[in-house]
Amino acid sequence: MKTLGLDNLRHNRFVTGERVRVYSIISIVLMVLTCVLLLVTSEGNLAYDGKPIGTDFSNVYAAGIMANEGEAARVWDWQAHFAVQNRIHGDALQAFYGWHYPPFFLLVAAALAALPYLWSLAVWNVAGFAFYACIMARIVGRIRGWLLPVIAFPAIFVNISHGHNGFLTAGLFGLSFLFLDKRPWLAGIFIGLLAYKPQFGVLIPLALLVGGYYRTFLSASVTVISLGAIVTLVYGWEIWPAFFESLELTRNVILEQGVTGWHKIQSVFSVVMLWTGSLTLAYLLQGILTLVVLVVAIIAFRFPSAIEDRAALIITGALLATPYALDYDLVVLAPVIGFLTVRGLREGFADWEALALVLIWFCPLLTRPVMMFSGIPLAFMAMLFLYVIVTKRVIGNLRQEAGETSGTALQNDHAGADLAKKGHNGIE
Repeated sequence: MKTLGLDNLRHNRFVTGERVRVYSIISIVLMVLTCVLLLVTSEGNLAYDGKPIGTDFSNVYAAGIMANEGEAARVWDWQAHFAVQNRIHGDALQAFYGWHYPPFFLLVAAALAALPYLWSLAVWNVAGFAFYACIMARIVGRIRGWLLPVIAFPAIFVNISHGHNGFLTAGLFGLSFLFLDKRPWLAGIFIGLLAYKPQFGVLIPLALLVGGYYRTFLSASVTVISLGAIVTLVYGWEIWPAFFESLELTRNVILEQGVTGWHKIQSVFSVVMLWTGSLTLAYLLQGILTLVVLVVAIIAFRFPSAIEDRAALIITGALLATPYALDYDLVVLAPVIGFLTVRGLREGFADWEALALVLIWFCPLLTRPVMMFSGIPLAFMAMLFLYVIVTKRVIGNLRQEAGETSGTALQNDHAGADLAKKGHNGIE
């Protein structure tokens, strides 16, 4: 195996089929063994450490039970919600897993609560993984050997172990960009279905309008309104004031006090809070980064750019623009890796791009412990690194296109001047 130098890293000569296979197999084996160990050492619904198997899935399941029992408006009441979680797990919980979703997600939670807890968690994870794998197959299916790195992505384990919705979010993002240019109405439906994660939707509406995707914007709007109407008809209008009243407590306790743990949150906000504890500075830098990401999204959609680059900038930008993106959310970067790999194999990778993609692939499993023990925000740095590379390429392409346009116009001016001169000489 050759020694890796900076030149190899910069020009993407270190990624080989053999290395992809080896590291993918290692990742799959570790994930399977860890899951088996978790189940073997568990008792009932609880893992060896007293936490629920699937940790955060506990709040989804409890919310579903409350909705099915006619208590949908109380799912944002933390005490009432915690009481239901304790009922599920036998009054053995040591920590509360809060429900912070908008009412749309109650429809999913209620369906999942129809099954016993562990069966529901299994169905949720298996169905979510199948959906994720199918969408990734659509994105990278023509690439030889695509299956292993897709199913070995370490973010999969983080998502499964938390029983989270990263598979659904990743799949909807992937479908949105697969159909954005081909079937804009359908893409809008998939974007609208992402409304259950509103913190990831900051960039999308303006990008669609600036890019002239009016049908997609309208379709997404109709989808969100329809979902709102359905959930209101099913659970009553009281769910809305209950949700909006809960936002202040969520912001204060979860975001600003960092009860979740700064090492779990992958944002500039969490980095500043971990390093300095300054809430003002954290909001300031998060606001600046969000503004920059928004401007880049406008540029990418206002001027011609590859759909793969647009997907990467919107999805990665969505994670960078919110102060609350956790490590289990990093599974949504799978479509980014897929889209950019397809583009790179088709047109060539930019300098350092393959390295950035490799870092994005590895970091979900490492970022929490690394940030906990060293304070280094590995995932945030990897996302920012990739984002800068893609942004640089988009802007570079625009400059090149502008230069070519200017050159063509200058040639036309010279040609016109020559013709005029010939005509003038002919008259003489």
